Formats: sequence, C-alpha cells, structure tokens
Amino acid sequence: MLALTLAACATLSSPPDPRVAELQAMADAAAKAYKKWFTPRVIIEVPTSGAGASYLYQGMYDRISVHPNVLKSPNARAVMAHELGHYVLGHPNYDDAH
Repeated sequence: MLALTLAACATLSSPPDPRVAELQAMADAAAKAYKKWFTPRVIIEVPTSGAGASYLYQGMYDRISVHPNVLKSPNARAVMAHELGHYVLGHPNYDDAH
C-alpha cells in the first residue's frame, strides 16, 4: 500500500521548468564567477512586494524570488541579472517594483 501511495505521489509532481533551471544556472555561474560562498536559490513565487522579482539576503539561505509571470517574459534573463547584481554587490534585502 505504501509503495502504491508513493508511486501516485511521484506521478503527480510536475517536471522541472527549464526556464527555472536556466535562471538557477545564471545564479550558480554568478556565485562561481564572484567566488561567493553561497548561491542564492531561485524560487518561483509572488515576491512580498508583488514586484517582478526580489533578492532576499538570509546568509547561506539567500534567495531570489521570481514572479511566475516573469518566466513568460522575454526580459526574464534581464530581471534575473538585475537581482544577481544585488546579490553580487551584497545588498541586504532588495524588493524591486518592476
């Protein structure tokens, strides 16, 4: 019964979005290029300000929240690059209203 339940849960999960993987790869590359200790995790959610994206400094748990609509935008990489700028420059917390 447990195996059947676990198998059912596995089939319900959606495959990873390649656009999210691309943004995470950008964050990984920035961390490596700038010799940072931790790479921010890219999370798809509505940022606290409702903005397109935000960078949240939490020490080794840094994260970049990206609005789901940004993934569909042709500017997704530019938005990510902007947020990575906050990460690289060490800005403590940054919510962007764009």
